[in-house]
Amino acid sequence: MASGHHFIHMVHVALKALPKHNTPKSPTVAMMIGFLFGPIGLGIYFKTFWDFLIPLFLLIVLGTIIPGLGLIPGWIFSAVFGYFRAESNH
Repeated sequence: MASGHHFIHMVHVALKALPKHNTPKSPTVAMMIGFLFGPIGLGIYFKTFWDFLIPLFLLIVLGTIIPGLGLIPGWIFSAVFGYFRAESNH
């Protein structure tokens, strides 16, 4: 249980380190765009290269580590990343 809490704290700290957006973004819309369009959609929605690169990197890593099935959690991570990225900007 402690390792899961530690991971969430690390993600929260990493999101705070990213630059803030100029305009507030909806977490729900960001999550839907991340789920439907993946890293490319997030990069376009947030208009930053980092919001494209971070989910893409994880998508590639998971796809390489778990051939065939790694893309599914990587794609879901894009949705979760979009939600928390928009939420951390409020």
